[in-house]
Amino acid sequence: MADPTPIRIFDTTLRDGEQSPGASLNHEEKIEIARQLEALGVDIIEAGFPITSQGDFEAVKAIGKDLAQTTVCGLARCVDRDIERAAEAFGCHPKTVANVRQRLVEGGLDAAIERKKRDRPPRTPVCDGEAEARIIALRCGEPPAGRARWTLRLLAEKAVELEIVPAISHETVRQVLKKTS
Repeated sequence: MADPTPIRIFDTTLRDGEQSPGASLNHEEKIEIARQLEALGVDIIEAGFPITSQGDFEAVKAIGKDLAQTTVCGLARCVDRDIERAAEAFGCHPKTVANVRQRLVEGGLDAAIERKKRDRPPRTPVCDGEAEARIIALRCGEPPAGRARWTLRLLAEKAVELEIVPAISHETVRQVLKKTS
């Protein structure tokens, strides 16, 4: 019987390859190698060690932006400077890097690179497109007698009164109206 556990290929050529005596890759060579690794179906590429040099930083950043099918990562020690530089290379917050590292330690490689499964399904939207259109039309109409203009709370109350929605907060009304501006 075949083992159902998927095999992931984690390639460190771009980082470890340069540690070989006499081996040195320029920026374009690193990007070309990364593209070829992606074409071969490599799952994860360790693109470099962003803190070590500006060249490594730029290569990790470029490879991270260039590849679409392969997960790209960079080496970072558990040192704030390393984490901040890696976050800068990937265009994310240092806390994101720390969270990925924590998932790696606690759950392994799959937990670190895969999105976390939701414990419960996302909330269903309060308004569908039709309800949103009716609330916008209500806002564009005349305000109630004795009022100079609509307020978010008045719109929410009127939407429930007219049975556009069973219940709605003034904040949800604000978000609906904001989409149109």
